[in-house]
Amino acid sequence: HLILSLDAARLGDHALQEDLDTAYDPINPAGESDLGWRISFATGGKASMANVGALPGHDGAVTGGAVTDLDGGSVAVTTGADGTARLWDLDEQRQIGQLNGHTGPVAAVAVADLDGQWTAITAGTDDTIRVWDLSQRIQIGELDVVGGPITRLAVAQADGRPLVITSGEDSSAHVWDLAEQALIGTLDGHRGPIG
Repeated sequence: HLILSLDAARLGDHALQEDLDTAYDPINPAGESDLGWRISFATGGKASMANVGALPGHDGAVTGGAVTDLDGGSVAVTTGADGTARLWDLDEQRQIGQLNGHTGPVAAVAVADLDGQWTAITAGTDDTIRVWDLSQRIQIGELDVVGGPITRLAVAQADGRPLVITSGEDSSAHVWDLAEQALIGTLDGHRGPIG
């Protein structure tokens, strides 16, 4: 049900999302997520399959992307093999910022609301996870990587606190409290790299 609920949230159908959140699940008859959380929002939308423009700027492959609203407009954050994360104004289709700090390719990005400010979380093959204030375009934190380079990350909320879930070359996923910038859990069980 969580995957369908995520798709409903991403497409803006909040009534369907609520129905899916409360639907009977024979695998989980209590009707609650095994993780103890529910989806509150998702980025994305009903997108046209037409190419509406290009955002040139990265030197090499674009490795990740996330979208949010910032200062009244739609923005994208992209990551690249060139070691940068870039901020784009989607309405004007132009670069409005560059987030420098990684010393190797940047593999993944997600965006999250941290105490009312939109942040980007980037993961690099340099064994760093960096937290950026998107309005000020500055780094505001760094998480100590465990288990090798991070190749995937996602954000969620549990009990009102923002979480970052990371995975990579080890066989575990790691859960971080974004506000405290601290590791709060490890999810073991995979037999190889996650990603």
